[in-house]
Amino acid sequence: MMGTTDNFMNIYFATGNINKVKEFELALGNKLKRISLDLDEIQAIDVEKVVEHKTKQAFKVIKKPVITEDTGLYFEEWRGLPGALAKFFDQTIGYKNLGKMLKSNRRAKAQTVIGYFNGKSYRSFIGEVKGMIAKKPRGKNNFGWDVVFIPDGCNKTYAELTIQEKNRISMRQKAIKKFKGFLHSACPERSEGVEMPSFFNKIHCIEFKTLAFRLSPAKGGTNGEIPFNID
Repeated sequence: MMGTTDNFMNIYFATGNINKVKEFELALGNKLKRISLDLDEIQAIDVEKVVEHKTKQAFKVIKKPVITEDTGLYFEEWRGLPGALAKFFDQTIGYKNLGKMLKSNRRAKAQTVIGYFNGKSYRSFIGEVKGMIAKKPRGKNNFGWDVVFIPDGCNKTYAELTIQEKNRISMRQKAIKKFKGFLHSACPERSEGVEMPSFFNKIHCIEFKTLAFRLSPAKGGTNGEIPFNID
């Protein structure tokens, strides 16, 4: 837990995705500084595992409180795939083709995880949105798999919504809201009525570059490959 003004004002934000930076900036109302940082990244379906590893590794490099973030898309029919590996599906299959490959169950879950580590305790903040996968891509506001994900209670894909509309029902916004609540509750100075300097002006954005993937060999594959069969 954070208990001092210094900790409250010196949290670093590690991300290599400019679209995520823009979305965070919009939610926080402040610009974020970007600094390059070389990290390796484990590959797993579970977004929570990926984020925890990434956050703790980032702390080892900068020795300061740090947050990282990642998002995954889980298909019920595929028992959780692609999850945090969605970007590899995009590189090989393409998000626009995913809808064609599902047979009957089109249910899916989008999940964002923000990880925070201060060297002693690790916390995660999770935002989830359930929905359906469209049969074909729709929309022009394209950010990853936004063209195929239709959130529950909506008849449009994320890509068909305006940024403002999407942010009202975004899994990332839900995670950010939880993280903001944690920051406020973890700072005793704020609860005592002391005016705090703007936290968001002190967030630093670090771009991480993937150096190596640690993959476990699967049947039919070798280290460095992700073999999978889709009927």
